[in-house]
Amino acid sequence: MQQRVEVRLVERCLVRWRSKLRETEASKGRADEFAAMKEGKVVDRCWDSWRTAAELKSAERVIAERVGARIVRESVVFWRQRTYVRPCAFLTGAFANSILQT
Repeated sequence: MQQRVEVRLVERCLVRWRSKLRETEASKGRADEFAAMKEGKVVDRCWDSWRTAAELKSAERVIAERVGARIVRESVVFWRQRTYVRPCAFLTGAFANSILQT
């Protein structure tokens, strides 16, 4: 009788151990799913960051080209203003007439 009680006790312990083992295996699976889900979110975040950076880089290039063109335009206008040949005072009046008559 004592032996039968011990056998039943061992069987109950074995059944409990198996159920705990199954729960542990299931929780490992859930942990793997959670880790994969978290990694997926990280990948999504990285992808969004990269795409935003690429869009900003494109916009930055357009703005840099516009600024460069504006600087060139302003430089040319300034250069033209500085190199504009103004009529000199000595070319007006009697001196100019004498030059033109010869």
